[in-house]
Amino acid sequence: YYDHTKDIADTLSFNQVISSWMHLATNEPNAGEEALRVFNRMKGSYRLGNPHSKPNKLSFSMTFSALIKCNGRMSAFSAEDVLQDMIYFYREENDDAIKPEKDMFDTVLHALVKWSHLKNSNSACEDALNRSFKLLRQMDELGITIDTLTYNSVIAIILRNTSK
Repeated sequence: YYDHTKDIADTLSFNQVISSWMHLATNEPNAGEEALRVFNRMKGSYRLGNPHSKPNKLSFSMTFSALIKCNGRMSAFSAEDVLQDMIYFYREENDDAIKPEKDMFDTVLHALVKWSHLKNSNSACEDALNRSFKLLRQMDELGITIDTLTYNSVIAIILRNTSK
């Protein structure tokens, strides 16, 4: 049961807070996590019945951007989680306005490349490779064109994996 008197924030309000964290992300190490925390509260509010707090493409994009800008140890995985949330929301809501775009996939793939280069282990490279193949499959399922930039990121992960 949703009690609208306890959480009256709407999409615009949540987006403004997420935007603030996104703009702080290059200088504030926890900004990505804070943006994600606000985003998760937004999703929770919507799922509990507040139709005015439905995340939109901007909500996903800004949260995603805040995580990537922080360039933290887990930013690639957290950004991938937000992308997976977006895919789920798109499919669950059947809402083309939330459909992920190619640049989001490319950004996650690039973050995975960076992460695989930072980690100096076979398991990290293999994990990044498995995640990249999953993203390629999802792009194909969603009808998103896979181009040279996308393939170059995957190739970079493969090369890193084979050089171990």
